[in-house]
Amino acid sequence: MMHAPRLIGPRLALGPPGGTGVVPAAGQDAGAWIVALELEIYRPGGVTAAQDGWLNRPRMAARPLAQPLESTDMLRASDLGYRTEAGVAYPPTLEQSLAIDRQTNLHPSAPAAAVSWGTLRLANLGRQYDGLARGRNSDGRPLRILMGRRRRDEARGIELDPPYASLAPLMTGVAEPWSMAEGALSVPVRDASYLLERPLQQSVYAGTGGLEGGPDLKGRRKPRARGGANGFPIRDVSPVWVDRANGILQVSDAPGVIVSVSEAGDPNQLVNIGEVEDFGDPWPAGTPGGRWRFISRADGLWLQLESPTTAQITADVIANFPSGVLVSTAAGIARQMMLEDLGLPLSAIDLDSFAGLDAAYPWQAGDYWDGSSAVTGDDAVGLMLASLGAKLIPARSGRLRAWALRALPVGARPAATYTTAHLVSVEPSTRLSQAGLSPPPYRWRVGWGRNNTVIGTSDVDPDVAGYRLDFITSEYRQVTWLSTTLAAAWRKPNDPDVVPTRLLDAADAQALADALGAQWGAAPRLYDCVLPLEYGLRHEIGDALVIAYPLDDLDGGRIGQVVGEQTDLQTATSRLTVLI
Repeated sequence: MMHAPRLIGPRLALGPPGGTGVVPAAGQDAGAWIVALELEIYRPGGVTAAQDGWLNRPRMAARPLAQPLESTDMLRASDLGYRTEAGVAYPPTLEQSLAIDRQTNLHPSAPAAAVSWGTLRLANLGRQYDGLARGRNSDGRPLRILMGRRRRDEARGIELDPPYASLAPLMTGVAEPWSMAEGALSVPVRDASYLLERPLQQSVYAGTGGLEGGPDLKGRRKPRARGGANGFPIRDVSPVWVDRANGILQVSDAPGVIVSVSEAGDPNQLVNIGEVEDFGDPWPAGTPGGRWRFISRADGLWLQLESPTTAQITADVIANFPSGVLVSTAAGIARQMMLEDLGLPLSAIDLDSFAGLDAAYPWQAGDYWDGSSAVTGDDAVGLMLASLGAKLIPARSGRLRAWALRALPVGARPAATYTTAHLVSVEPSTRLSQAGLSPPPYRWRVGWGRNNTVIGTSDVDPDVAGYRLDFITSEYRQVTWLSTTLAAAWRKPNDPDVVPTRLLDAADAQALADALGAQWGAAPRLYDCVLPLEYGLRHEIGDALVIAYPLDDLDGGRIGQVVGEQTDLQTATSRLTVLI
């Protein structure tokens, strides 16, 4: 009779296993593939412990071992059975493992990767998992799927388990709540982006008066601004009236600076007297009415008007994070939002990838959310990365990686070269046409310097005219990349909508438009390349590969980059989608 897996080990942290090798040692033939699961499981506190008083146990019987009311353990399982060199067992109860499908959303307006990890299914032989399903849970707990190949010992006619350090990470992520079906325990699997699927703004107004607003604001999310820089503020945000009697509006839930204030779109209507320490400070005498000042504290940024008004009030701001740090670049803001605003652990973020992206594209950015509608963390982070033409990729290591999709430079060095000696098949993909990228776009328009409060012309102060009027009555300013050659070469070239960004400088926006033109104006092609699993596991999205295959112009080898992956454990193959 099969025994339940032993629950042992320390808390599992997101991160790679001890090694990433997938090839057996020299002199040993490859045996069967094995899949191993490591899942952290949690027993909540509050479980009532049995009393151990008189008449509760036989005389002279041993006292039962005390059990902690709350604990974290490890569940281990495998498909074929596995045991480490140290004797840690992975019982063969894993009857359905993952069907991995990771595909980069290629269009610049879609910043995330489309990822499907599937569901793990553990055979509940002898109802061995019944107690776990009732007393413990897997919700949001880290897990890791490892793969390796057994080593065939021809001399003895047996297969040997691979060393633990040689197992390769198929994926590292988190589990959703499990469910018990007849004969099996099912565990849905997600990557670390699961942690981003929560409201970006979680602080709400109490509606008790003062800075907590009146009853009309009760339950509304507090406004939030992040980013901006000297000369490049976040433009025309709409502060929230929290105390009309005292002329107080809230701009953000963290410190910052208000650069200018407009009434009905006119920045010359109100006079700035700067920052003050307290809302009750007296207004200076001998100066005209219609003045404004701001208060910046650890818990927020507020605007105070001297005179009441019913006109639309907007402000240009530079906004810090709650820690007080000011981050002004798009990649830096995305990283800091994940850490501070959304509370992701460091182990869930590939910090080096964000640092590299920031160094390559130190573009000024900022964003504002007034709290009137719900925004999720993945939307906010994704839009900030899309401002760089970058994607958020869940890596097999479990970390979220920032990656900029760009045309490969001349002389780029590939991670590997694959020929007919390795490739099972190569087939063209139709995903480019589905994304509106084939035929190639003949122009790219990038929106920048977002106006956060679009005002109808009838509500604008009569003194506002020209460029300022054009700006406040539309959401974006635009820059363009245009190819008359492509427009003439194709009967119906694509013409994508304006790419929305949170960039604050026209030069940065133009650099993005030019990069999109260089990437897609060359009419790249997409191929699905099927390789044995041991090769596919060596590569991540973004890797450069040379594909040499008797198809189209690939005979002599063409370099491209991996933009998607499908893993089929039944056939032990990987289908890498390569953009060439």
